[in-house]
Amino acid sequence: MKNDYVPIACLLHEQFEYAVLKRAWLELVWRDEMGLELHGKLRPTDVYTQAGAEYLQGVTELDERVKIRLDLIGEARWSDSGEAFEGWDRSACRKPDSQE
Repeated sequence: MKNDYVPIACLLHEQFEYAVLKRAWLELVWRDEMGLELHGKLRPTDVYTQAGAEYLQGVTELDERVKIRLDLIGEARWSDSGEAFEGWDRSACRKPDSQE
């Protein structure tokens, strides 16, 4: 499997780390690694690197654990204020390349 990860801006990465530290709820739009667009509210628990890609790990309102590759997140908002992450300039998630 090839690694097609595209690093995100440092400012966005720092905001995900801040959300982990503050235990803040986020509203996210992302694509899973199959390309399906997902929406949800998430409390991040970790930001980490694995196999050359960066991930956000968190828990949903239903207490489900999720792992999201950072470059597949199309929108991130603070749940308490509804404000988008500072420096966000992407209007949609990037679709992962086909891995045949």
